[in-house]
Amino acid sequence: MAQSKEHDVFERISPQSACVLALLMRQYSRREIARSLGIPDSTLRDRIRTLERLTDTSNQHELVRWWIDNRAEWGRWVLRCAELAAHDLEGPGQAKPLPVGAESDFQGRRRPAT
Repeated sequence: MAQSKEHDVFERISPQSACVLALLMRQYSRREIARSLGIPDSTLRDRIRTLERLTDTSNQHELVRWWIDNRAEWGRWVLRCAELAAHDLEGPGQAKPLPVGAESDFQGRRRPAT
């Protein structure tokens, strides 16, 4: 993918869309993703179609493959745009790891272990 085209695509991938892509990559069902994000199934379906057009993929499988191939570069691009480096993410403001048995919801908040 050409640099300018790549950045154009990256600009259109919101954090919530990146979350959708990550959950698709982890093989969550569309229904599970929609529920976890608190959006209707139809909104999720439309978002996935938009992402397919944006990434020039023709189905969900190709979209997930595109994300696997490009997610690290998208993350680096986000950090560059925010003028952050990996070392900026360490230190006093660094998020603490989740306790054993706890999991986070799909928007980054922590849920207590059950």
